[in-house]
Amino acid sequence: MNVGEGMCNGTRLIVTELCDNIIKAKITGEHAGREVHIMRFKLDTSKGLGFTLERHQFPVKPAFAMTIYKSQGQTLKHVGVDLTVDVFGHGQLYVRSRAKKWTEGAHQQG
Repeated sequence: MNVGEGMCNGTRLIVTELCDNIIKAKITGEHAGREVHIMRFKLDTSKGLGFTLERHQFPVKPAFAMTIYKSQGQTLKHVGVDLTVDVFGHGQLYVRSRAKKWTEGAHQQG
């Protein structure tokens, strides 16, 4: 990945095109609007196993949720909160719900 261009752990993307060997996406957040191409890579685990296991994969995970801690400091247009289970840390929901602009596009369940 490329930290200087905003591609690192935790970067949020909107996928614009899926191809066989490449994902085209736009970064949201700090480097918003920058288009990136993520290549599929080969993973080979033949060392010392007695057989070859080969896998081709993209270095990304689809994500549809994040923790309250992960969302702090981010500007999100739409937010959904699932309160059907307890909030983990004492005061997390209070702190998050008081964040500037957080309540404008919020949806609460539970």
